[in-house]
Amino acid sequence: MAFSLTTRKEIIDHLQSEALDLLIIGGGITGAGVAIQASSTGIKSGLIEMQDFAEGTSSRSTKLVHGGIRYLKTFDVEVVSDTVKERAIVQRIAPHIPRPDPMLLPIYDEAGATFSLFSVKVAMDLYDRLANVTDPKYTNYTISKEEVLKREPHLKAENLLGGGVYLDYINNDSRLVIENIKKAQEKRVSIILCK
Repeated sequence: MAFSLTTRKEIIDHLQSEALDLLIIGGGITGAGVAIQASSTGIKSGLIEMQDFAEGTSSRSTKLVHGGIRYLKTFDVEVVSDTVKERAIVQRIAPHIPRPDPMLLPIYDEAGATFSLFSVKVAMDLYDRLANVTDPKYTNYTISKEEVLKREPHLKAENLLGGGVYLDYINNDSRLVIENIKKAQEKRVSIILCK
């Protein structure tokens, strides 16, 4: 059964008459992912959403498919390694969704700062290695205070030392949810919007 407005009544009838193993409430990325996983393991499932797909929590994400460079401050290399591997999977299976977006991390000389200029360079080098960043146009680098303020003039200048620039990815989160919803439906998950 195709997933469309024209098949909505059929899907509702199916959900009302068919015994399900699992009813998923919520059509964000979590619900869509659960639907795919459940159908892949043979669990008869349905998914309902009261608004529109990716309209709730999923629409309020950071839009990043990032690797969590901040975890390197506490030497949690395993977390970063896992997240950049997951990001690589998204890039491989849906290359049209994430796009490269270099990030600027300003470095301040103040108590409790996450990184110094030295430690951010070490962290970014490790981050690039874990993420297998080899393209020279995306490898990390540091910039001066003046360059940081030129790029981001609204940042506080006081105690600013410079910055680090490293590769992360912007994610079209709504598109990712829809791709997952479509895949779940292909795997015979009954999906409806309750509007």
